Amino acid sequence: MRIGPTAVPSIPSSRLAASLALAFLALTLLAGAVRANELVYPTGSRIGLIPLQGVVAVKDGMGFENPDNNLTVTLRELPASAFDAVDTAIKERKSVPTAMENAESFQTAAGRAYLSRAGGPNSGPKNNRVAILVSDGKIAGYVAVDIPEAAAKAYPDQAIRQMLASTTIRTEIPAAEQLSLLPFKVSDLSGFKTVKTLVPGQAVILLDSDDEEAALAGSPYMLISIARISADQPNERDRIARQLANTIPGLREGRITSSEPMRIGGTAGYETRIEATSVKDDKPVTVVQWLRFGGGATLRIVAASARESWPEAFTRFRAVRDGINPR
Repeated sequence: MRIGPTAVPSIPSSRLAASLALAFLALTLLAGAVRANELVYPTGSRIGLIPLQGVVAVKDGMGFENPDNNLTVTLRELPASAFDAVDTAIKERKSVPTAMENAESFQTAAGRAYLSRAGGPNSGPKNNRVAILVSDGKIAGYVAVDIPEAAAKAYPDQAIRQMLASTTIRTEIPAAEQLSLLPFKVSDLSGFKTVKTLVPGQAVILLDSDDEEAALAGSPYMLISIARISADQPNERDRIARQLANTIPGLREGRITSSEPMRIGGTAGYETRIEATSVKDDKPVTVVQWLRFGGGATLRIVAASARESWPEAFTRFRAVRDGINPR
């Protein structure tokens, strides 16, 4: 027997190129499959899941859809007590909300849940609803999948359960993501570390920490929102400014010290200042409200801090105000 170098059969260049192309295509398809199995959170939502192939996040809303066959996934954030109430009722064999009738225990990436097929507003002979109620202890999430007849073959029950089992609840939404939902840009946070959405796409609060109670005790905060009011006539603006100032929460013994028109961002505006006492700790606080009028809506900014730290806080407040512009 002759021992020598192992012969390597030659491959024609055309066959080699074809083989490499097929290998590249296989890798590309594999990468695509991996991307299809990534966890997705709709913009502004704390609830996310791994959508099935062809299911994408809704552009303007909290949920997912397959535009080809009209399958929809609706997401709703609820207080944790909503899950606790259903959990207790099921354990004690008491009545539960219609949406959770005949629910079964179900496990998700976020934790324990209940799955129900009780149906919903779109249920019927040609539509089936499968929904879960889940909680991470801080909030609850209701995730409902509406499966029309046209989508049933593409998404069998096991696939729907697999998607629901991937449901996750994130602890917080990045500040930039929350701000991206607003109809205006906030380019300067002036040192505020926490952004919390109060009404998606309409109102946020800026805080120095995660402790919202601290704001009621005098820690600086800013509430930025869109008020669906207009003030086309200058003589209406003082009345509107004072009325809105009287609705600011967390204050007692409030006294308006000034209320006057001013230009904000080159447009008509109004500044109202208030001296008050915080309800939480009876601490003297100073508050400023800015209104920036335009079209059928008004940008409203309410900022407050303990009176002892007002000069420094007011500088920060103005920096945020002056960095707000329409998209």
